[in-house]
Amino acid sequence: MVALALSALSLLWRFSVEPFEYGYTRYAGLAAEMLRSGDWVVMRAGGHLYLSKPPLYVWLIAAPMALLGRTSSFAQHVPDVLAIGFSLGFTWAFARHWFGGRSAGPCAALVLATSVGFAFLARGKRIDPLFTAWLTGSLYFAWRAFEASVSRRERICATLGSYLLLVLAVLTKGPLALALYALVIVPYAIWQRRIRQLASREGLGGLALLLVGVGIWPALVIRELGFAEVLAHLSEVQISRLGSPLYYAGQLPYHLLPWSAFLPALVLSLWAARPLRGSTPPTSLAFALCWVAGVLLPLQFSHHKHYRYALPVFPVFALGVVALWHSRAAAGLRASGGAWGHWLATVPLLLLLVAAAIAAVGVPFALALHPEWLEFAPCVAPPLAGAGLVGFLGLRRFVRTRDARCTLERALVAVSLAFVAADGAFTRFAANPERHAAVLAAFVPVMRGEPALGYRLGLGAWSRVLLVSGIGVESCSSAKEAISWLHAVPGGEGWILTSRKASGRILRNPGFAVGGEPIERAGVTLIRVSDPARAQPPARLDQPAP
Repeated sequence: MVALALSALSLLWRFSVEPFEYGYTRYAGLAAEMLRSGDWVVMRAGGHLYLSKPPLYVWLIAAPMALLGRTSSFAQHVPDVLAIGFSLGFTWAFARHWFGGRSAGPCAALVLATSVGFAFLARGKRIDPLFTAWLTGSLYFAWRAFEASVSRRERICATLGSYLLLVLAVLTKGPLALALYALVIVPYAIWQRRIRQLASREGLGGLALLLVGVGIWPALVIRELGFAEVLAHLSEVQISRLGSPLYYAGQLPYHLLPWSAFLPALVLSLWAARPLRGSTPPTSLAFALCWVAGVLLPLQFSHHKHYRYALPVFPVFALGVVALWHSRAAAGLRASGGAWGHWLATVPLLLLLVAAAIAAVGVPFALALHPEWLEFAPCVAPPLAGAGLVGFLGLRRFVRTRDARCTLERALVAVSLAFVAADGAFTRFAANPERHAAVLAAFVPVMRGEPALGYRLGLGAWSRVLLVSGIGVESCSSAKEAISWLHAVPGGEGWILTSRKASGRILRNPGFAVGGEPIERAGVTLIRVSDPARAQPPARLDQPAP
């Protein structure tokens, strides 16, 4: 619990002081445009329709921005806070019901929180962690509704809760939520011979809730734009994330680190349980298998691949790791695998504790060899020292008692403290006032209201300009359009915001007269240009402003 509290505090600190223009700013830019236009139904980016994603994630950013009256880093991270809280909470609830005991829930939550892929995405203003949180919650309540031990009232509440969270998942990432939910729940219902429950009164009521909740926003969009325009725009949406047939086999073990080291022990424990042979497996094991298969199989056969798409299996993997010590699978593993089974589950824990102890000892030497790292010492040294102490005490406890479950808890604390150190180092690096001031200074011309045009700006770069300057610049896709814009600008002078790659085309184009050196900040290049047909040359950047 102390490790969870420290992790939460370090994460909130990072979210509070991180520069608002840092990282993936696409959805924050959409939220800012939503507030500028006052249209909370149809999202737009640079005046262009954006219907690639449903609006819930953007609403969760726009709402705190509207309350604060300004752009802030924490407002952009509100969906991340919700995603982390609900993902860990539902994983905790699964572990408590599946394994019992007081420690299983916190252990499962910490395994998920300290998986590299989940930790990175949950801090990166991405939509997938929030989608994973809603889908995990929907699956949790669906599993509760199928349990024979619950009362009718509990079953009704669980069914409605499942469908309500499924509505939120659909409003976060679209119809993919419906497909994944069906591919998990329908096979599980068939396996448990309870398929009729899906057509019960509570099941039909949940479906009605789903249809109403999911249908309101599309109906409002069609009412505002018209069915033909919506259909034409959706037909232009393209997905470019392609991967090989073995993509997930190579990516998932990496993004599940450090806990992917337990994959061999998990495979051996499943073999020991033999869920497809003999007696009926426990409902928890059957549901976990349907969960993994229902998410990974459709992703595997899809041409569009990215490890973010497989994030919904991270909670069930965390539950599998904890099951090695908190369920009957542990006994089956030791009985069937003998010494091999025991050490496949124990050696990775010992290696984590050894790594924590080595990291704590190595910090002073690293600082002595690299004095420039001393500014990070106050944020990094204390949590790493704590991780090293926990690692040393965990190793000593294991040597004395051979208690693997207690070793797991200490390894989780050590890894959590390592993540606290990483968050501290990142916060110290990102929250650099000089860097932030330079970004603001670079956009002063745009903030003054001088004519500006975005030339081939990606959506993320366009969002960054809007967040920093507060001005939604026009956009174009060709130098010819930019020249036409410059001809129409009063005075024939303005600024072109573009990428570094596209800036060379502006500098070489005879249709522009360039004044001074371009400014490069926050992934955007600003170029002062004028119409060469006008007599007045452009003001140079090194001349004092009037």
